[in-house]
Amino acid sequence: MNGTAEFGTDLRMTGGEAVVFVAGEIDLETSPVLRLTLLEALASRPRRLAIDFTRVTFCDCSGLNTLLRARTAARKAGTSFALLHVEAQAVRHLLDLTEAGPLLGLDVSQGHNRPARAARGTTLSPGANGSSEARTAHRPSRTGR
Repeated sequence: MNGTAEFGTDLRMTGGEAVVFVAGEIDLETSPVLRLTLLEALASRPRRLAIDFTRVTFCDCSGLNTLLRARTAARKAGTSFALLHVEAQAVRHLLDLTEAGPLLGLDVSQGHNRPARAARGTTLSPGANGSSEARTAHRPSRTGR
């Protein structure tokens, strides 16, 4: 890890679907921001909540706990939940060690880049199918990991 990744979240609402794009390192300092963004997404009562991890470089157990709590809240609200595009080896390793990938909607037999259930004809590209609302929070990452 080079310690230069800036943390941020971006919530986009599209046609009854909430997509949270996350970037940077998720740790004890940044997981509360992720939690607030996920709660904001769930407050809109989407049919589906997707969390895109394409730009996440690191996730510790506090970040994993945030994801698992959001999944529980989503299930209680009747919202489907999926973690998508897990690219970073450190994040894949955490999900493998804890066996949390399938709980978060990842199909481990297909790798961590595919959702466990197909998205019934929807796309998760930003801005697709209408207008988007966005909220972004940034914090410079700590160095020296």
